[in-house]
Amino acid sequence: MPFEQPQSIRTIFFDAGFTLIRPNPSTAEICQQVCQRLNLHIHIDEVKQRMTEAQDYYLRHMRLNRHTWGSEEAISEFWIGYYMNLLRPFIEEHDEHRLYQLALGINEEFDKHTSWQLYPDVIPTLEALRSRGNYTLGVISDWGISLGPILRKLHLTPYFDCLLI
Repeated sequence: MPFEQPQSIRTIFFDAGFTLIRPNPSTAEICQQVCQRLNLHIHIDEVKQRMTEAQDYYLRHMRLNRHTWGSEEAISEFWIGYYMNLLRPFIEEHDEHRLYQLALGINEEFDKHTSWQLYPDVIPTLEALRSRGNYTLGVISDWGISLGPILRKLHLTPYFDCLLI
């Protein structure tokens, strides 16, 4: 059925991670820093090398478990598994408890607003859209409930009419 008149855009949604915000410092640096705080001293280059393996884990898991983003518990379990996979070569065999504690520490670090930074074009873009006055703006993300506090601390919530997680 053809439109009788062109439709204008009235609502714009953004994803959060790697669209509005990015890790700061980098994911590898945050992993290394948390490990150092928990007495696992690994070189940043070693962590960066493992990021490819971790990405493979991510992609395999997403293909097999599309329901992951449906609950906070599943999201947390996924990321802890991701970081366990990343760090496994650096931990003595059979020390699953230590591996879990390191992965949990990294996961908790990423829930903090201090680990995230706005991309430089975010505020100018949101200001330009707001100045036009005729758009409803929102965020749609599979992030989890920690996203709300992160967006508040980064002073993004005043720009958005809704947040769908």
